[in-house]
Amino acid sequence: MTLATRCCATVEPDVKNGDLLDIRPYCKVKTIPGGSVVDSVYMSGVVFHKNVSHKRMARAIQNAKIMMLSGGIEYTRTENQIASLDTLLEQEERYMEIIVSKMFKLKPDVLIVGKSVCRKA
Repeated sequence: MTLATRCCATVEPDVKNGDLLDIRPYCKVKTIPGGSVVDSVYMSGVVFHKNVSHKRMARAIQNAKIMMLSGGIEYTRTENQIASLDTLLEQEERYMEIIVSKMFKLKPDVLIVGKSVCRKA
């Protein structure tokens, strides 16, 4: 079975619930320099790059608990209010403490964030 045939057989869009009949948005071709066509493989699932925060992070985790956030982990300031810089910094620090403590209670092994993460988190 060719790679294209396997890809087409794997993707099952649900048109009744709003999925597109065209499967191209659901399939991606990633080319890596070097190698040849026979080195190509089909991978089912989600593939993403992992940015390692520090050298002691685990490289492999069996049966990992994964937390996925669609947004970011950051404090959003209201623009219409005037406040001192010290007050804003205290609010941001307190907000980050609350968010991080809620995430730690769930004890995820892997955290995937869709947007940016505040350095204080």
